[in-house]
Amino acid sequence: MAGDKKYKVITSYNRQLLLRIADISEHNQKNNEFEVARKVAALGVPVSQPIDFGICNNGKNVYTLLSYYLAASAITSIVWAKYFAPERLRAILQLNINILKWFDNMKELVPTWYNQSSII
Repeated sequence: MAGDKKYKVITSYNRQLLLRIADISEHNQKNNEFEVARKVAALGVPVSQPIDFGICNNGKNVYTLLSYYLAASAITSIVWAKYFAPERLRAILQLNINILKWFDNMKELVPTWYNQSSII
């Protein structure tokens, strides 16, 4: 995840998406993450909608197309913790709950804790 190249994509309908590009060697892992995100979204959990997954750049990379970035990284962090840091799973699940609260179940683009007046 950390090695992914990330791009903000704005569609002709002004929809903001996240395009993640990873090395082709991560194909199976990224495909599994996409499928888990798809299943979670299908359950009605308010997460970034997985839109597409595939191979690009003449077979050198894989891409994943989603919406809001924070939601995308939060939900995939659950999968990461499950396999690589099970002792962190409880904390990551709590973080995901907090993210849903901060963004009013992903209805808002700006978190409740953000204060524009604090920017200098």
